[in-house]
Amino acid sequence: MPPDPERLDTRDRLIINEIAQNPKAPIPLISKLTRIPESTVGKRLAYLQQTNRIGRVLQVFDWVAAG
Repeated sequence: MPPDPERLDTRDRLIINEIAQNPKAPIPLISKLTRIPESTVGKRLAYLQQTNRIGRVLQVFDWVAAG
């Protein structure tokens, strides 16, 4: 876990970025894309959710862009 619970570290930011890009990404994919071990990604995600750093993740479909 990050030493200062009020700040996100580089790993947390990488994980959050991947979730923002692909909300349904499984932990193994996030691990591969961030080069962070799966166990660490799982623990970090749980920590981020428990501390309300991330909440419910939604995927929004852009009908205008789809045409």
